[in-house]
Amino acid sequence: MVVFHLRAALSRILRSPSRLPTSSHAPPPLVFPHRLLASSAAAASSPGSFAVEEYLVSRLGLTQAQALKAAAKLSHLRSSAKPEAVLAYLESTLGIPAADVGRAVVIRPRFLCTNVEETLAPRVADLRDLGLSRDEIARLVPLAPNSFRSRFLRSKLEF
Repeated sequence: MVVFHLRAALSRILRSPSRLPTSSHAPPPLVFPHRLLASSAAAASSPGSFAVEEYLVSRLGLTQAQALKAAAKLSHLRSSAKPEAVLAYLESTLGIPAADVGRAVVIRPRFLCTNVEETLAPRVADLRDLGLSRDEIARLVPLAPNSFRSRFLRSKLEF
């Protein structure tokens, strides 16, 4: 079922015009700037004081109702370190603004907790290897966030 959803989303992306600026075809950076943000965010927030709901509303632009629903699946978060790492990676590598990541979080809240180096970056690299452009991958994130957590993404798409 996930494969069907992913293929359908990918098909829509490849047929539709890009919603991202066309001048942003720079290759992804070789360093992960999310490390700096993650360490500073972890230092800035004290243990036990992280309000997930408030973070989702203020940082990702979710409505109160969306944030309440998503926060139930993110109650284990104690700081904004991991979400900030995901946001920084997606912004720097794919040019995805926080509001678009918010759309992905509404669909799959735990997407915000994806390990960047072990999961997210390899999935993006797999999609690049399969011939998808930076803009196509950026449009896929809000449509099919579940796919970016699957370690079988590449094998499912190779057809």
